[in-house]
Amino acid sequence: MRLIQLIIFSLLAIKTQAQTFIQQQDKHLHYTAGAAFGAVSYNYVWSKTKNKKKALASAIISSIALGVIKETIDHGKKNNEFDFEDLAATTLGGLSIGITIDLFNKKHK
Repeated sequence: MRLIQLIIFSLLAIKTQAQTFIQQQDKHLHYTAGAAFGAVSYNYVWSKTKNKKKALASAIISSIALGVIKETIDHGKKNNEFDFEDLAATTLGGLSIGITIDLFNKKHK
């Protein structure tokens, strides 16, 4: 739970104006990619472990990893830089889908 609180706080600390964020199509794509990757990761770990905490952590960590890899690749391109707002959008996608699946996932014994 502390990890989730830390991630949420970190995302809020990034200087992102809501209006600008909503208008940027690039951020929508990053959010969608993070959500898709997080959902796949959550479901894979859940199917192997049946542990909601591990599955949620995997959704968050995998979306962070995806965002870091994408931004690192972008940083290597000409006239591009590592964009922390893109990383935040990707992470937020994984976080939101992970929490959503976690809330609706019934624990079967």
